[in-house]
Amino acid sequence: MASAQSPPLQQCIGGKSLFGVTGDTLSTFRYSITGGVFLDNSRADSILVQWGMERGLYRLGVQEVAYGGCEGEWIYLNIELKGWRFQFEQPQIGLAPGGTLHIPIDTKMYKNIRWSDPDVATQGITRPGEYQIWVEDMYGCRFTDTIRVVSEPSSTNNGSP
Repeated sequence: MASAQSPPLQQCIGGKSLFGVTGDTLSTFRYSITGGVFLDNSRADSILVQWGMERGLYRLGVQEVAYGGCEGEWIYLNIELKGWRFQFEQPQIGLAPGGTLHIPIDTKMYKNIRWSDPDVATQGITRPGEYQIWVEDMYGCRFTDTIRVVSEPSSTNNGSP
């Protein structure tokens, strides 16, 4: 059983990667993976991988099968999944009439923060709606999430108990 001796290839949690191999023209390839799933391996010489959301060390293996069925050794590539997933604690939040929501983002962990409404970053959220955010973490991994802001009913006191 062969194994890659180089440092692990770094990939982002939740990301997608396309890997290609070369071999004999009539060969086919078998693949094995930990830490992700195959999205597409309809081509014999490449696979598309969707990585999971757990950081850690994983492996991607490939075995060449030559025309006639002669099996080669498995070769493994070590993969290190990195990243800090960004996700709002609540997918929906209420906004009081005339209120403003300020949603703090950890700027030590995330950079290149961009909102679907650019005013949110400086002025906060002042009206109901759906707001999307795009962030990049310290490893260069990119994430997006959406928060829905709904109007809270105004509290009126008309003298009733």
